[in-house]
Amino acid sequence: KIPANPPSMWLIILVLGVCAFLPHHTQAGEAQGLTVTLAADKAVYAPGEPIALTLRVVNGTPKPVRLSFRTGQRFDLVMEDGQGREAWRWSMGRLFAQVLGEETLGPSGGEFLARGTAEGRFPPGTYTVKGTIPALEGALSASTTVTVR
Repeated sequence: KIPANPPSMWLIILVLGVCAFLPHHTQAGEAQGLTVTLAADKAVYAPGEPIALTLRVVNGTPKPVRLSFRTGQRFDLVMEDGQGREAWRWSMGRLFAQVLGEETLGPSGGEFLARGTAEGRFPPGTYTVKGTIPALEGALSASTTVTVR
């Protein structure tokens, strides 16, 4: 027989309750003294050529900044075609540990880097790539465009 209210159930309820009140809005560019940028290694690619992307968060404050996460996932990258259709997602098919975690950015220039490579045969066109850091303090994001010719 399962107890009516096992102790682990109370812990789950507490964690879910706290998470419900944390901010989940998206912030672009600069937020809380952090600068978020997304860059490709070049602007124009040939069809089938890998597209190397770097998402960078830099701490511009004189104090360390801690970013907290619900899972082992620290970032995601999404590439959309000119019609807004998703062409590639870094996290697609990946599994992430379901554990709380954090990253600390050192003061005055401390940074967090995330890299991903979009691989596939993308048709010619201009693509918008958005990078997101899903921190509990507020999701951070930046975007860039790349062209396939």
